[in-house]
Amino acid sequence: MGARYRAAILGGLGVLGVLAAGPAWARFEPPPAEPEPLWEAGVAAGVASVAKYAGSSRRDVYFAAFPYMIYRGPWLRVSGRSAHLMLAETPRYWLDVSGGGWLPVNAGNDTARAGMPDLDLTFQAGPRINFLATATPHSDVLLRLATRAVWSAASFNDISHRGYVVEPAVRLTLRPWGRTGRISLMTTLSTLLGDAEHNGYFYDVPPAFATPTRPAYDAGAGPVAYELSVAATWKVIRHVHVGVYVQATTLNGTVAADSPLVQDETTYAYGVGFNWVFWESKRKVALPVPADE
Repeated sequence: MGARYRAAILGGLGVLGVLAAGPAWARFEPPPAEPEPLWEAGVAAGVASVAKYAGSSRRDVYFAAFPYMIYRGPWLRVSGRSAHLMLAETPRYWLDVSGGGWLPVNAGNDTARAGMPDLDLTFQAGPRINFLATATPHSDVLLRLATRAVWSAASFNDISHRGYVVEPAVRLTLRPWGRTGRISLMTTLSTLLGDAEHNGYFYDVPPAFATPTRPAYDAGAGPVAYELSVAATWKVIRHVHVGVYVQATTLNGTVAADSPLVQDETTYAYGVGFNWVFWESKRKVALPVPADE
């Protein structure tokens, strides 16, 4: 089973690699750097269902409404769904600082972790290399490699280092009606590799917390998750967008697969949301790399 999952992931990466290298896909026609507002502001709302952590059989549903912001600064880029610091850029290659994280998990509300310490809020940050392998009006293939340090925060005054992760990813974007069309589709394949400290924080069972049904476990370093996500965005009108996404995460074949804390080797996340931009700056800027990259 693990071999099949690994073969699927590697096969998918290979297919995208072939597409990127093929004569018909090797074209590089990035969008012209047209002036856009320095910032845009509005509101966004969404609902999502996610597992408490990768491998958990318990789920949480989140609903949120919040201010929506796009900022196209020379260093700071905010796209509404993410923010990153741009260190160097050309239309085809760029280096930035990106981040991520997990929400906290109360061990008392999770059967597998009962009696163990809670998982605190975790956040990560580090450099990411981006290479736009192909770019046409109807499709892009983007290759990424991120290296990040990880921390957990029980409070503002209690922050602990939790190791390092490396995440290679391939993203395929399809625009059936071109860059001016209303619909875009995005598929991303990624692998998360963690050191022993990171993987152990989520999946180790120290001897002190072992039970007859939860034996001690040491995950060690190595691949800890494989992910496949699909997202679709529809531009309803100029300043209103609706999006949906589905993400599958599998631990099958990873160093965490045999942990007694893993109840479901494959978990899913899905959600829907919208954003409405109703205010923008009069100042315009032209960027080599769009803010939403």
